[in-house]
Amino acid sequence: MQKPDAQTQQRANELKEEVRKILRNVDDNLQELNLIDAVQRLGVAYHFEEEIAQALLRMYKSGRGYGGDLHAVALQFRLLRQEGYNVSPDVFMKFKDEEGKFKRTLAGDTRSLLSLYEAAHMGTHGENILDEAIAFTRENLNSALPCLNLPFSTLVEHALELPLRKRVERWWKSWDSAAKLPFIRDRVVECYFWKLGVYFEPQYSQARKMLTKIISLTSIMDDIYDVHGTLEELEPYTDAIQRWDRSVIDQFPDYIKLHFSALLDTVDKFEEELAQEGKSYHIPYLKQVFKEVSKGYLIEEQWLNSGHVPTLEEYMTNALITSAYPMLSVVSYVGMGDVATQEAFDWGVSMPKLIEADLQTQG
Repeated sequence: MQKPDAQTQQRANELKEEVRKILRNVDDNLQELNLIDAVQRLGVAYHFEEEIAQALLRMYKSGRGYGGDLHAVALQFRLLRQEGYNVSPDVFMKFKDEEGKFKRTLAGDTRSLLSLYEAAHMGTHGENILDEAIAFTRENLNSALPCLNLPFSTLVEHALELPLRKRVERWWKSWDSAAKLPFIRDRVVECYFWKLGVYFEPQYSQARKMLTKIISLTSIMDDIYDVHGTLEELEPYTDAIQRWDRSVIDQFPDYIKLHFSALLDTVDKFEEELAQEGKSYHIPYLKQVFKEVSKGYLIEEQWLNSGHVPTLEEYMTNALITSAYPMLSVVSYVGMGDVATQEAFDWGVSMPKLIEADLQTQG
């Protein structure tokens, strides 16, 4: 990507400073909410993290209310929940009627309905009022959609398809995997865009590239174990991965050579990059979780070949590893620089309950 010239960069800095001043000095509460929402939707909020964090902290501490303005109440609820504040969903009780249902008079206010719809997707398990809000707003937004004008109709249509809560360098060709390994799923674009949902900010470019490469290599390995490799080939390959032993690479068939070589070269390159930052200690954690996944894949292949039907407990214990969630949780830290501390890596490889629960939710 071409770097902007000095004049363009200067203008960008001036505009960023203008937005900072507005965020620091805005005296209208609703305007402040709308401004924060706007910069977040534009994907430039990372320029104003400190200002936004301070503004949202003030909102949370003040317990700011907006009476019967559903748009403002819902927008503040969503922004605060996104920031990690445990705002009670009871703020929406005032918009229910005596029968405990959302007031039918709200149906005509599509802007507020859309705000409530987006806010309700910040709900957690057991928050029934937010589940009810999603059903209520979806029904009414779908009904209103044919009568809405552009561009608001497009905004509603996109939200109904995928709410904000769920939205998220082509080095791949050098491997030539699609041609040499025709049995694999070519998922690099899917993998990269999945990572954009994890972190899209420019400062995490290195982390995105690293995570994309590792999950792409994991996807190839999954296909090798599931659809192409034989047990006689996969057992020594798994052992080679455990020892991270390049010396045995020529003992394998070509398709394994390609994958193993790509894996070793990729991780070596990561280590070179991180060594320059004094972060090479990240690499043993990456290797540890990758090795665990390969062992999990081999266990599944051994079950299949022996005709063994695992118990539910056996299956779920291994599936927690082969889902790759624990691995990705650790590898996502590898390229994040000072953000990723040794304590974070130690926590990640300890199989914390948070990761286990997330897998169960996704499942």
